[in-house]
Amino acid sequence: MRIFRLKPIILGLIFAVCSGGYFLGAAEINIPLPADAVKISEKDIGTGPFKSTVEIYQSYLPQNKINAFYKKEMPRAGWTQDKNGIFMKDGYLGVISPSILKGKTGSGQFLITTSKIPDSDQILAARKAKPDKLKFMPVYPGSIQNFLWDSPMGVSGSYETESNIQDVIFFYKTNMLNYGWNLYSEVPLKEEVASYPGSDKLATPPTASSTTLRFHRKGRESCVIMINSVSNTEPLLPGEKIVDAKNANLLTKTTILVVYND
Repeated sequence: MRIFRLKPIILGLIFAVCSGGYFLGAAEINIPLPADAVKISEKDIGTGPFKSTVEIYQSYLPQNKINAFYKKEMPRAGWTQDKNGIFMKDGYLGVISPSILKGKTGSGQFLITTSKIPDSDQILAARKAKPDKLKFMPVYPGSIQNFLWDSPMGVSGSYETESNIQDVIFFYKTNMLNYGWNLYSEVPLKEEVASYPGSDKLATPPTASSTTLRFHRKGRESCVIMINSVSNTEPLLPGEKIVDAKNANLLTKTTILVVYND
């Protein structure tokens, strides 16, 4: 697996930790705080090698002002913004999540999650050519298991296949029904031109596609399946030139991230 394809897995693992109702904080690396912020709780948590700390803070600032504060102050503290509310610094991820929860005083809450980013060797240490069988859902046929870890609220797993994303989506929407799951929501399939080292040398422009399927079962269990697919995922080796279509390594790599909460 190329490093650029680990990013959806890492971001998905943040989701795996946060979706369980746990809130993590910044113990090893400093993150700026609004002047009126008061810490309510702090908890360390982990999923496989992905170690995180979660803190909940209370503040009278509304959500838009909390977002504006961190958009301004995090770069000043040396953090680089990756996406809205997601920052990176010195091998750490920081996620700022304003909450809709209100305290008795009428103040709001926001969450700070800091996580040490595992390297590719750590993430792929549990890679298996033949995936383990799951009791709560089907495993995509012929896929490779990147990892399968116990999480605080259930299980997190990642799989890889060369099937196109439409076939993967159809498989889960059809076969999850056999395990008693109901499709709760589906993010529209998003497609865009992908960019990674060497992609500009490929004969066919690489494309990236992604979607998220959310399933509920028995009113308590949830299963989120995040699917990311990239075509032309293998760039040319240094000094190699495109000779024909075969030389361009026109491949599809689809990554499936499963987050099961029981």
